[in-house]
Amino acid sequence: MKLLITGATGMVGNRVLQYLNGQGHDITITTRRKNLDVSKLPCKVNVLEWTDNLDAKSLVGIEGVINLMGENIGAKRWSDNQKKLIINSRFDKTSELISKLNLSAKETLKVFVSASAIGIYPKDQISRDENSEHDKDFLAKVCEQWESSLNNLGQNVRKVIFRMGVVVGNGGMLSKLRPIFKLGLGGPIGSGDTLMSWIHVDDIAKLFVEAISQESFEGCYNATAPEVISNKEFTKSLAQSLGRPAFFPVPPFALKLAFGEMSHLMLDSQNIVPKRLIEKNYKFLYPNILAALNSL
Repeated sequence: MKLLITGATGMVGNRVLQYLNGQGHDITITTRRKNLDVSKLPCKVNVLEWTDNLDAKSLVGIEGVINLMGENIGAKRWSDNQKKLIINSRFDKTSELISKLNLSAKETLKVFVSASAIGIYPKDQISRDENSEHDKDFLAKVCEQWESSLNNLGQNVRKVIFRMGVVVGNGGMLSKLRPIFKLGLGGPIGSGDTLMSWIHVDDIAKLFVEAISQESFEGCYNATAPEVISNKEFTKSLAQSLGRPAFFPVPPFALKLAFGEMSHLMLDSQNIVPKRLIEKNYKFLYPNILAALNSL
């Protein structure tokens, strides 16, 4: 299959390329980097530089898309400019991509698989599935706009959206926490009762790859492990996987001072159930947090 992958150089995207390696696909990735060293990528790809305007002609014949583009929401404090960048890198860029695909790959495009996030749901300890109501905060609005961009795809295109939980992998949140915990300075946030819905990077990468080839995938799925854990449980498991103690609780007000509105990523509970994946009998590679952390 002739595939286009956006966000392929990120933690999830790189793992997707590893899963695709050897499957015989003709893969093109988009990148904002000039002179990207493709020798460091896990499989053979064609590189399409996308800085300003995307060349529609370069998308001729594309049959499937894995869409992982988006500014890292945890990279910087959420200033007004950063919020615009977070939205633009998802809604505006996805909309532009789909517009160009409609021009150049209207007859060939079969499936479009896109990332979204569980931030679309309310932030509390109530159990939520794919049919639950949406929140009204910034993260929810970002997700709703991002997902709505797929409405412009043709009716014959199979659309799949994975609302991802916190991705546990060698990058992202874990890369920032691991050095602190290795020094024995880690600990729970406040009481540690905050709930965390998560997924191992191998599971989310495997889901994206399976959704491309398996026509039974369609619509929105909560991409979270079936095990929802408390911050206290996560802290204990991370410390155990590193063989270190974790005695130093982090006061929530300190996170608010340090990160501003972005602190909600660490302070808000979410209890998200992957109902549709369970109904599909999807076999999670890592349904348990300790096994997931030990694997990394």
